[in-house]
Amino acid sequence: MNPELALCAHFARLAERDLPPEVAHAFLFQDGPIDAVVRCRDCGAHALLRLLDWAPADFSLRIFGLAALRAADSALFLRDLERGSCQVARAATELAALVAAAGPTGRIVAIDFARERVVASAPAPRGMRSEPDEFPARLPRADDERWFAALGLEKLTETESDRVKLTIAPANLGKEPDVSDFLALLDAYARDPMGGGAPLAGEVRARLLPDLKARMLRGDALVLIARRGELAVGVAVCLASYSTFMGRPALNVHDLAVVPEERGKGVGRALLQAIDDAARERRCGKVTLEVREDNARARQLYESTGFVDYAPGGARTRTFFLEKKL
Repeated sequence: MNPELALCAHFARLAERDLPPEVAHAFLFQDGPIDAVVRCRDCGAHALLRLLDWAPADFSLRIFGLAALRAADSALFLRDLERGSCQVARAATELAALVAAAGPTGRIVAIDFARERVVASAPAPRGMRSEPDEFPARLPRADDERWFAALGLEKLTETESDRVKLTIAPANLGKEPDVSDFLALLDAYARDPMGGGAPLAGEVRARLLPDLKARMLRGDALVLIARRGELAVGVAVCLASYSTFMGRPALNVHDLAVVPEERGKGVGRALLQAIDDAARERRCGKVTLEVREDNARARQLYESTGFVDYAPGGARTRTFFLEKKL
């Protein structure tokens, strides 16, 4: 795709710069851009900066792929921004259109946002090269050590708790300790501001286990518990669904929660990977979920793992999740 495109000479020497390229627009700001259009400070050329991985736990160091953009396309994109057409709700669609105009990933870049400097930059290794519309199918997984090896960087230093093995396993809600761990994790999630800020009511607890167990026996529900050693640190509750447009089953992530002290350590990402694996085993056509607009951390995780706003037919619109309590 667009093989004639090449990064400007200044982008190619990015590691020599004291600052990252100027951010012309970022789709989502969270202490730095996640997916962004960047402008060369020297010659004004534009490129697409796409998040590949991050470290350490505070997300200050980020690993990006850098791809060239045609001047006409980037100019149109930025002009659309001035008209206010690119809003966060439509970011995925806007980004997809812009990616179609970009060349293959040309550089792998590590940027330290805490110090606002480029840590390292290197040409994309042959095994990591990919056309943008295939991203990231033919690239290594986000936590692959090769991202860091290509840049001459070490993977983040592990803490003592990080060295304790993380396991993800389906819950057995007929046995301890799965029952007590599940209820404790779900109650903690309910008490969190993003979960409503109130504990699970007694009558909900009374109904929940038998109802969920029955659904699990029918294959209509999946409950996963993440443990660091013996300690339960995360939970996912998924419900079976169906896509009429795809003619295939779907799996909805109804709840996904990680205890506060384990956030940023890969627990949520591991749960999502286990959900993906389970969905493929069920021959599902897609995995769906809902997320609050103000839950920036969760949105960052979901977007970095491939979730986009539902837009049938490529329509540039916003999808609302509605409910009617009975």
